[in-house]
Amino acid sequence: FLLDQTGFGQVDLDHIKSIFDRLHSPEVILTMSVSWLVDLASQNTSFLKKVSSLGISEVELQELLLSKEKWARRYGGQKWVREYITKYINAPFNTCFFLKTRPSNRDIWLLHFAKQWRARDAMMEVHYKFSNKTQFYGKAGFEMLGFDQDVDENQLGLFEFTPIDAERSSIAMLDDLPRTLKDRGGGEGINWSDLFSRELNDATTTKRQFEKGVALARDYNLIEIYTNDGKLRPNARWLNKDDKILLPKQRTIWDMVAT
Repeated sequence: FLLDQTGFGQVDLDHIKSIFDRLHSPEVILTMSVSWLVDLASQNTSFLKKVSSLGISEVELQELLLSKEKWARRYGGQKWVREYITKYINAPFNTCFFLKTRPSNRDIWLLHFAKQWRARDAMMEVHYKFSNKTQFYGKAGFEMLGFDQDVDENQLGLFEFTPIDAERSSIAMLDDLPRTLKDRGGGEGINWSDLFSRELNDATTTKRQFEKGVALARDYNLIEIYTNDGKLRPNARWLNKDDKILLPKQRTIWDMVAT
């Protein structure tokens, strides 16, 4: 389903939600002007009327306004909008990138929602194949749209899905993979498929790039990979879904730097 919007007032999230509630493997592509939504957000009845199709009530509006105060007004608000939409329509897998337009201060989002991870992965492959239309401001690797409040928004790099960006995405996992296993769980063992599903939506990687990053982290002794029957996999480049990923019991250089 392709829902092409130039603004945000005609985006009906209940319609998209019904698609995901009723169909087994739907995909929805939605364009909308997220910067207009965030920039115009204000506590008045006229704005609430404009966003009624998004299901935003006074409670959600307060959350949006507060998110704009936590960091840069636009980026903090955009982070909230993305998380809100994904939760509202109950789409397990998604991508969220900006469309390149003529010089403008307005951001047009290209959002893709799916129930199957393979659909999300195929969409990422398209972004890399046609690396002249979409982009975002942020880093390669995990938490790509995290909008870190410790980072100066004026210093955010532009990610454009070039071959160099693809390589950066795998290399970034040398830092991101041990951190997520430590901070989000799985350091003592997590299935490769579960790890991939957990990090997929916020990673700049395709499945192939993700596997490459995992193998690279293993080569640098930052993680270990075991088969389902407990055998170490010291050389495998491609993984089985039930392979176990875990942090080494012996402290690494990464642990010393992280602490």
